[in-house]
Amino acid sequence: MHKFITALLVIISLHGYSQELNFNVKVVAQTKILSDPAFLQAMEKSISDFMNNTAWTDNFYEDYEKIKGTLQLTITSELVQNSFDGELILKTERPVYYSNYSSPILNIIDKHVSFNYNGSFPLRKTTNVVFDQLSSLLSYYAYVSIGLDEESFKNGGGEPMMQKAQELVNTMVSSGDSSDGWSNISGFRNNRYYLVENFFNPQLRQFRQAFYEYHRMGLDKLYLEAEKSRAVILSSLTAIGQANTDYPGTKLLNEFSNAKATEVVEIFSPADRGQKSKVMDIMLGIDPSKSLYYVKLAQ
Repeated sequence: MHKFITALLVIISLHGYSQELNFNVKVVAQTKILSDPAFLQAMEKSISDFMNNTAWTDNFYEDYEKIKGTLQLTITSELVQNSFDGELILKTERPVYYSNYSSPILNIIDKHVSFNYNGSFPLRKTTNVVFDQLSSLLSYYAYVSIGLDEESFKNGGGEPMMQKAQELVNTMVSSGDSSDGWSNISGFRNNRYYLVENFFNPQLRQFRQAFYEYHRMGLDKLYLEAEKSRAVILSSLTAIGQANTDYPGTKLLNEFSNAKATEVVEIFSPADRGQKSKVMDIMLGIDPSKSLYYVKLAQ
């Protein structure tokens, strides 16, 4: 009996957590680097192992539940050996119920990436300690990826992971990192700091409610009840448009448009002219730079 109980506890402990991410990682260089070219391949493997083999939460994820995404780190310059500037492109998606379709959640281009890396130390998950800049950067995007994915399934579900992202941002700021990627005082409001600030800002609370309803109450039922679900999605977009009116030009709403532009147009292509006109006005108000996408709804 004691052996059985011990074995059961071992099984429970082994299945009490798992890795949450399933990312395809790529590291490329736009410039000739001072290091051995094989160094980039080693960095790519290190980042892939870190993102995909780290347990970021205490929850258990089946393989089919893991968050799929792509992460590309592009080295744009190396001023001295092993000191890099670059940009990071992160895309994530979540499955839509009753379909084979996956909905984009993140489509971020972070052009303010700076870090030192020589491959001699492991990347480490962090929130309140600065081990190195690359560990902090990747930990931040792991928390954000999981947080926004969970927020799409449950209203408020993303708060624990977004709080970890916020704690990490505060750690970087308090450590003296004043780079445009982390700072709240540089005047640059399109960065990591403001993404989590926007998420918790009371002025954007209705965005989070609408974000959940867009996905769980609208998109997840679209393939069962198309017209009713489009009406729910339109209501969600109306609330998001109001959030933009109340607090315009935010990082969070901008990233929503970056991820959803193509999807929104596809959802409402079969809709009536009145719905199309409303959606076009809302989305152009949020992000006029995507006009080439949204004017398709007027055709």
